[in-house]
Amino acid sequence: MGIIGAVWNQVAYIIRDKILNGVIRIINAITQFFNRVFTMMQKVVGIVEKKISRKLEGMGHFVERNLNGEFANVYQGFHVDEVGDWNETIARKSLPLEEVPDKYRLMINESQINDTKEIEASLEM
Repeated sequence: MGIIGAVWNQVAYIIRDKILNGVIRIINAITQFFNRVFTMMQKVVGIVEKKISRKLEGMGHFVERNLNGEFANVYQGFHVDEVGDWNETIARKSLPLEEVPDKYRLMINESQINDTKEIEASLEM
């Protein structure tokens, strides 16, 4: 194999290891973000249900970026009133930039990214 082959194997191993560690860090950061979002969703559900004296029928989440570049978690709650009409309740919570995952920081054309399905999928794992 020779010296060049041995060096190449070491370089390839280091590159693979760095890429793998980077992917693991990204997955961990997104998982932590979703866990914080889910915990906050539970709090929002409790507060909203108490305030409207009704059980929420559904809940959604998206990350919102305003014109100033500031981010917020937005929680949507859906319930049916006594007449049978669907109503939506929205709660927003500012999100410090350091807690925003990279994929949301790179929002260029979108002012909102709905990640409800991703959160549901992460909870099923």
